[in-house]
Amino acid sequence: MENKKEPSISVIVPVFNTARFLEECIVSIINQSFNDLQIILVDDGSTDGSGQICDRFAEKDERITVIHQSNAGVSAARNVGLREAKGKYIVFADCDDSLPQDAYENLIKEVKENYLSMGRIRLMSEDGTLQNSLSFGEKEISKDTFLKDLFLENKFPYLGYPTDKLFQMELIKKYGLSFDESIKLNEDRLFVLAYALHCKGVIFSEHIIYHYRQRESGVIQSTRRNATVTDSEMTVLDSFRKMRNICRDYSDELYYICSRKAFESALDLLNRVSKEDKNKRKLLRIFLLENSRICLSNPQYTMVDRIKIIGHTLLKK
Repeated sequence: MENKKEPSISVIVPVFNTARFLEECIVSIINQSFNDLQIILVDDGSTDGSGQICDRFAEKDERITVIHQSNAGVSAARNVGLREAKGKYIVFADCDDSLPQDAYENLIKEVKENYLSMGRIRLMSEDGTLQNSLSFGEKEISKDTFLKDLFLENKFPYLGYPTDKLFQMELIKKYGLSFDESIKLNEDRLFVLAYALHCKGVIFSEHIIYHYRQRESGVIQSTRRNATVTDSEMTVLDSFRKMRNICRDYSDELYYICSRKAFESALDLLNRVSKEDKNKRKLLRIFLLENSRICLSNPQYTMVDRIKIIGHTLLKK
């Protein structure tokens, strides 16, 4: 019997209670102009019929594999998908988003060995109305530039999304990379950081390869509307501690940049946490203090920078 050819790209889609948008997402993937795909739909304990939608599509398209599991979170679902993936390249998609028809065709054109390839994201409203998209303005950047702007977010749009990138399975396997299932927010940036460390550089496609739906009921929006900071949001501290350790081993400059971003994130949470939530306030103050000490040890900081750090540390509620 002839061995079945392995697919070029494995598409991993965690699915959880998005029946309203799921069909649009799946159709946009199966109708890609580049069709040498393995499509892995991981039903993460959906209760709204999303799992049945996945099964229905799998019956019609042999490229689709459906995995049903108890709810364990998006990182666990992505990791299940990684273990099932057979493709040379890996892409991720969220189940409430969609893709232009030529997304993977344009993305795979930018493949270069040991480089991270990524394209542009176009935001869309909850009803599917497409909005403007920022241009990268550059074709290729160094690994150092990418890693720094992963935290600075100055030169390029937010670089921490995994859904606008083409990952090489060889690097993922070689370095045993996966998503940290204990972290509920900022887990994307942690994975992208760990992967990018092993790349030579980053290549941009000027094509839009992903439509990111902004939902009022989304995880980030809903947590920010809460009266206090949620337990899920508090895992951002663990994420930054892990990233800080990675950055420290890479370079002093990246270590300081990451620590400053961690400091700013803690300030944001401390501004929103309920005064009655004394334990979270204590944990945030400890985190704020440890990162302020790292920032103050940065030899590149001016006196004005140091005064700002000290002032924020002492005066923020």
